[in-house]
Amino acid sequence: MITIDDYPGHGSSHAYSCQTWRARKINEFLHPDSYYCWFSNHFNAMKNGDSSNPIQLYLMLDRAVEQNDINNSKIKDIKANLLHAIDKELTAAGRENEIPKAMATIDNAHLQQFTPQIWKIELTGKGKGVRSTFFISVV
Repeated sequence: MITIDDYPGHGSSHAYSCQTWRARKINEFLHPDSYYCWFSNHFNAMKNGDSSNPIQLYLMLDRAVEQNDINNSKIKDIKANLLHAIDKELTAAGRENEIPKAMATIDNAHLQQFTPQIWKIELTGKGKGVRSTFFISVV
């Protein structure tokens, strides 16, 4: 018998995330052996606010990039979060000398570097925490 858990976007074996290309590259720099990301258990998470819904995030970011909206509040928010992550993670790792160059990559990033990507995450690790082992594919 087929249940709702068998359909994509509704089961507990997958999660979904919307990440920008630049955020993914920063993650690879900060966490080369793992992937750290926010995710939702539903592709169109209607119970979440728009800022926690992969579809809505994609639409907001894609529209900002396509319209060349350098003042878009979501783009500014992502940049601020990336700058904070760079400072926090590199300081904790004793890599303070890398902070200025890493921050410059965010400050000088072209808007197209914030092109969104939808990620389907297979939850294969222990638990469903952010640092579990995931299979991630861009859809």
